[in-house]
Amino acid sequence: MNYYSHHIGDYLSSTAHLTLLEHGVYRRLIDVYYIHESALPADSKQVYRLIGARTKDEREAVDSVLAEFFTETDDGWHQNRCDHEIALCNKNRTNGKNGGRPPKKQNPTDNPEETQTITQEEPKPNPEQKPPITPSPHHPITNSIEPTSTSELPVAGKEDSPPPSRFLEITKLLCSLEKQRGKTFKAVSTNGFIQSWVESGVTDANIIEAHGIAAAERERTGDKTSINPGYLDGIIARIINPGERQSTVVPMIQRPPEICACCGGKATKRIGTTWFCASHDQYSKRAKVAE
Repeated sequence: MNYYSHHIGDYLSSTAHLTLLEHGVYRRLIDVYYIHESALPADSKQVYRLIGARTKDEREAVDSVLAEFFTETDDGWHQNRCDHEIALCNKNRTNGKNGGRPPKKQNPTDNPEETQTITQEEPKPNPEQKPPITPSPHHPITNSIEPTSTSELPVAGKEDSPPPSRFLEITKLLCSLEKQRGKTFKAVSTNGFIQSWVESGVTDANIIEAHGIAAAERERTGDKTSINPGYLDGIIARIINPGERQSTVVPMIQRPPEICACCGGKATKRIGTTWFCASHDQYSKRAKVAE
């Protein structure tokens, strides 16, 4: 045998008390047992030689393992688990030579065609069931529901959502710009700032210029956080309308109250007229000053 299953749980539960040397001896004895597919020699000296036990400690470990886990008989040292696995292997070899496992004997009484009479009852009419509608040549039945891909389905509460293609283009652009800074941009499908940029016709050049200004400001102040759409919104407004300090892309009063002023995600807390999500409550002081 060149292969055998080694059940770790069974082995450890029976050999937890052995020393490392005794573990090595036991495993070598098992390997020799399976290689020869027979009991170990009754002569201890032959066993020492088979596994290479040369020192006094190694030979004492061999004697200890043989006495505990093997049974001495007239033809040598036997191990019950090894004998079981070898017998199972020989059985599989025999089946393989015969073309596989022998087929199960078919019981003639299991044949329903000869021993059983199959009956079928007529279905009983359901008085509450309505008769099927017969299509009329003048009024054919048509399927009014047409298959629609999930990407074209409208989002609940977002009937005025921007075209998905442009929204995704801006999101991918922000992800690429932040990746160049070694940062990760967390895209939010309901970001109100990106939606307002799409509706206002903000170009890629505007976004790239605004991101460059924001990145320079982050580097100047030592701020290592990522640049979110809420921070870019005011910069884009100043690029499109020089001299205007406040964002004119979407006035704050027109933004949905549930949109976070920092990341554009769903807000849960309002400070004055400004809303923030749970992740940006630390900006509450700045919001009060802005008011």
